[in-house]
Amino acid sequence: MVAIMPVVKLNRGSEVPVLTFGTGRDFTYGMNVWPHVAAPYLGKDCSDAIVQALRAGFRHFDTAQLYRNQESMGKALALWEGDRKEVYITAKCAY
Repeated sequence: MVAIMPVVKLNRGSEVPVLTFGTGRDFTYGMNVWPHVAAPYLGKDCSDAIVQALRAGFRHFDTAQLYRNQESMGKALALWEGDRKEVYITAKCAY
């Protein structure tokens, strides 16, 4: 059973889930330790974790160029049985 996440409606009419799955951190290690200890997914394949999050009901994902795992997001979407149109992805670019 997939839980329904609360959403916020944007001015343009899109609805964005308020709960986001972060692809750059593993919270098993403690907060505020960036980036070496608290971010074991940096540059690593985390597609399995993303697929599990999709199956659990997450539809909003936080990504960033710094995380170097954009391919994992694409791979997870390809493996997932759902509709890509349901997924909202936030991506941050570093300059």
